[in-house]
Amino acid sequence: MSDPLIRSTPGALLRATIELLLSGVLARVVLPLLLGLLAAHSGALAYTLSAPLGAWPQLVITAWWLGTAVTLAMALASWLCARALGLPAVHHRAALGRGLLGSALQSAVFALLAVLATVAAWLWLPAVVSGVAGYAADRALDPYTSVPGVELLTGLLLYGGLQLVLGAWLWLPMLMLLIRARPGHALRRSRRALYDGGWLDVLFVGPLLVLAALALVDFRLALAGLPLFSFWPALATRAVAESAGNPFQALARAADR
Repeated sequence: MSDPLIRSTPGALLRATIELLLSGVLARVVLPLLLGLLAAHSGALAYTLSAPLGAWPQLVITAWWLGTAVTLAMALASWLCARALGLPAVHHRAALGRGLLGSALQSAVFALLAVLATVAAWLWLPAVVSGVAGYAADRALDPYTSVPGVELLTGLLLYGGLQLVLGAWLWLPMLMLLIRARPGHALRRSRRALYDGGWLDVLFVGPLLVLAALALVDFRLALAGLPLFSFWPALATRAVAESAGNPFQALARAADR
């Protein structure tokens, strides 16, 4: 049996993640929070701009965009964390490009998920569809100061659901750091790192379940999910940095040659 890629205990990894966040509050906490809020608010814009296409395409496009916007925010936050953990300057641009590549690949999957989710809601949950339409109408009256709770929850659930199904919680930072690896190889390595310990995925899924439960009480409580834009990327990037064959060290050695 091979050694696990990540040997840290949950407590040690959480402490290292908190230290990473506190060592750069503006870049790794505040900026990701603002990106998350911007991603949520952009859902209302996507809903409005797609209105001429009709109700069904409008819901599909809005759901797709929310998943994509959240992924872009997570990718940028992961890149900022990678820089703080020692990503060589010579690889900054390439790593950011790899993060955008990962976002584009996930965006294509979100398009399919958005279609399936909308069709399912239209067929079996018509009350949800009418509720979303009413919510969107209310948000349109006051788009900048009202709470984008449904948009934020939708984006995080789409993003988190895809990472859960694919085992891809560590994929974005792994993809950025394995500069020459194909996306499929980076996904397999990130999946192995995630599941070898048998506990790491709980640190990602747990907050998402709590958020969903809060949103059932009041959709405005979905704003409690904003810290995930800081926590998830920091945790994933820190876990990759502590994995066997540390990609940060490998890039640093290559940059020194």
